[in-house]
Amino acid sequence: MPHLGGGVGTVVRGYLGQSSMFDVYQHIVLSLDSINADSKLFLNDHSIEWVENASSDFDLVDAHVANCDLVIIHWWNHPLLQFLLYTHSLPNSRVVIWAHISGSNPPNNFNSFILDYPDRFIFTTPLSFYCPEIQNLTYDEKAKISCIWSTAGVDRLENYWNNSVGLFKEPLKKHSTVGYVGNLDYTKLNSEFLNACTKINPVDTQFVVIGPITKTFESDLKKVHKYSNVKATGYISEEDKFTLMTNFDVFGYPLARHHYGTCDQTIQESMALGIPVVALNNPMESLMVRHGETGIIAANINEYIRAIELILADKKLRDKLSKNCRVFAKNEYSLEKLCLSWDVIFKGVMKNQKSKKTCSEKFLNRNLLPSDVFIGSLGNYAGLFIAHKNAATDQEIKIIESQIKCLQGLDNWSSPTKSTASHYRAFFPQDKWLVKWSDLTKYDMHI
Repeated sequence: MPHLGGGVGTVVRGYLGQSSMFDVYQHIVLSLDSINADSKLFLNDHSIEWVENASSDFDLVDAHVANCDLVIIHWWNHPLLQFLLYTHSLPNSRVVIWAHISGSNPPNNFNSFILDYPDRFIFTTPLSFYCPEIQNLTYDEKAKISCIWSTAGVDRLENYWNNSVGLFKEPLKKHSTVGYVGNLDYTKLNSEFLNACTKINPVDTQFVVIGPITKTFESDLKKVHKYSNVKATGYISEEDKFTLMTNFDVFGYPLARHHYGTCDQTIQESMALGIPVVALNNPMESLMVRHGETGIIAANINEYIRAIELILADKKLRDKLSKNCRVFAKNEYSLEKLCLSWDVIFKGVMKNQKSKKTCSEKFLNRNLLPSDVFIGSLGNYAGLFIAHKNAATDQEIKIIESQIKCLQGLDNWSSPTKSTASHYRAFFPQDKWLVKWSDLTKYDMHI
């Protein structure tokens, strides 16, 4: 995996913890970058061997791959992982890729190389089946693709529910609370979120926002501070987060139209705690939230505001949605179900003979720079960057650079992370093309 921490790390730790209870598999974790402190503690407690910063030693990667029965690649368009796969052929192996992106939003998209690479390709969301790169595959090519919902498991949240006031009882507070948990970056959060908070009635409604605070969000919060009752906690521990969430009456979750989520952990957690979800009708949320049963899906921000007001005003509706949430989450997002799904995949792949996993560099018969890997990872979305590299005249260069610069207006291209040119530059600062594309696409407010 690229690194072990964050949302994917929570999912991996959940699976490994559940799997270790049955002693069927022996796992080894190879992280190309760092492993955070919580994950190291978890792995040590479960006697799981781990290696971090493995991108500096491909021979060590090869030794582990060759010695394993099966390799799971936790994949997204991460610079270190892509550089490994595109420039280095792995020894004979059985490989399964679990894609932790939907593939709908470049630069986090699928391409023919990565789809063809493994023995099996697993989505974390059925959304991915609708991507054009998948739609254009042949029947036989689609046959090796399936989907396993990504989850960290919700069983652990039962204790928080039992120890809380609970949404079925009359609250001990005088006001309603609408909560949000997640990144406060407009690559994920809808930019109208704070303005919507100022328009929700009743006026004494409290808004609790949990997540690392970005400069942009902090600036916007100051602008609306006198018009709304928004408390931004910043980063807090998981225990404190779940304790706060038990006081939420509604989980307000309006995400950006272009967000990169696949099977959102916070939606799973809020439903497991019995908190009705109100979200916009983005594809991911529309799949995860059953409209009228576990929450409300709104077509726009105005509908989002009205939906929150409806749930706050109608306790009978709120309690019905709350009960449905908990039942649905317990059935769909358990670690037991996750492990059983993976057992089926493992048994199927183990019937295959090991085979060499050839890198893109060998197919192209030339050495690849990090900027070439970035271009390759973009697949059908690489046109502007290819044209920039191939431009022959100053006029051509000027025109193409002005077009690339337009990507500044799109959060998924201008973010310092999320597989952008700036993200690649952070790992490969010596590549002049990545430096140039980063300068052209980054938006100063992100820095």
